[in-house]
Amino acid sequence: MENSTLRDLSNSSMFLTFEQYLVMMFSCCILYVLVSTFGILTNIINIRTFILMGLKDAMTVSFLLLSISDLSLSVVSLVTGFGGVLYVSEFIFDDWFPVDPYIAGLFSTNLFIPLSAVVALNTSFISVARCMCVSLPFYFRNIFQRKTATTTMIVSILFCVLVYSPVFTYMGVVEKFDPVHNRSRPSAWISPDRRYLKDIVWDILNMAIPISTFAVIIVSTIIMARALTKSQKFRSANAQRNLPSGTNAAEKSRIKDNFSKKKVAGLTGKDRQVVLQVVVISLAHILCHTPTIVFILAGVIVPELTLGGRLSYLYVTVGNVCMILENINSCISLAIYYTYNSKFRQIC
Repeated sequence: MENSTLRDLSNSSMFLTFEQYLVMMFSCCILYVLVSTFGILTNIINIRTFILMGLKDAMTVSFLLLSISDLSLSVVSLVTGFGGVLYVSEFIFDDWFPVDPYIAGLFSTNLFIPLSAVVALNTSFISVARCMCVSLPFYFRNIFQRKTATTTMIVSILFCVLVYSPVFTYMGVVEKFDPVHNRSRPSAWISPDRRYLKDIVWDILNMAIPISTFAVIIVSTIIMARALTKSQKFRSANAQRNLPSGTNAAEKSRIKDNFSKKKVAGLTGKDRQVVLQVVVISLAHILCHTPTIVFILAGVIVPELTLGGRLSYLYVTVGNVCMILENINSCISLAIYYTYNSKFRQIC
């Protein structure tokens, strides 16, 4: 959902016409609704399951807080989708609502930005914490406790809220006269001074945090993937070496299964399960956020790719696609937990 009205962008015709832009916008909003609804359901299941599992260890608490962040992002995206559908329908079907639907889209889009930063920070924390536990298990395992995880992730939430909250002081709802329908209705208001403050906040939450956390997650994922590969090779080699000659297939399977539960190459069976789970979550984050990072860098290289520029329609359309991908990342965690966490699967 764009951060400027469609009328403000009506002079931008490069690459996309206004009619094409409306169709793309309407399609994206429908996807918002579908993906966000699914995300709300899956994250409610996640939260319920983690609570039933018992919040006794740092990883369970971390996954719970990440699910809460993902749930918040999905709820905000659902509001964005509904607001966008109603807003665009005023142009396509010549509807008129007593309250400007753009209000919902404006506020929910601005809420999406800090929530997206929270998800990125929390994901990077989980990735780094598990990476450190793999790389320096004797030193870091005692540091990464439930209290540490809770404090760190809550601080990241408060940081993003405090950084972005001043932007909302330059927004509001006022009564505006609509000359097209010759009536007044509550409409969104944005102060002209908001632009300067938003530029500063935008650089922090929509550039610095996404790019830095993206790089951190990539590095952590590579380290964890190497640890998993090393552990798997070590386990397979020892399992094959320890099998007596003439062992049948069923016996081989039983011995390998018992062997996998022992501590091998610094990773127990439970450790491997947790690391694999974090690696898959990190990979999903990387895949779903790569377009966002490319989009951010493209905006730096091409100044016209911004609101009010010659590429405004393209900017908003691509931005919507990136937000949908971030929504997808927030709703697929249930499948990951269910596949790679046996205790989660049993309780769920």
